[in-house]
Amino acid sequence: MPDAFTIRLNFGVEGLKGYANQLSKAQEELPKFLEELGYACGYLALGFLKEATPVNGGELRKRWSLKSVEARSDGVLISLMNSSEYASYVNIGHMLNPTGVERRFVPGK
Repeated sequence: MPDAFTIRLNFGVEGLKGYANQLSKAQEELPKFLEELGYACGYLALGFLKEATPVNGGELRKRWSLKSVEARSDGVLISLMNSSEYASYVNIGHMLNPTGVERRFVPGK
């Protein structure tokens, strides 16, 4: 009876060739799988992003979209964008100078 640290492998060269073929196929299918996974994660993130976006008429929320998904060697790049002209002002803040009021900074949300 073998002890607890003994492992016996019993397979032939054909088994290795089959395993190598499976690895090769998996390597070919990986970019497509990562891209599909990226789209699923991107749309999930888009939903959370829309919920977190401040509402003032709803235009800012409506303009969010999934721009692209790219499978790369170091991971998956997911790009989300907001096509609203004032999105950056809401995000990072802006200066406000209404008539008769001292100029002040309005922080982003």
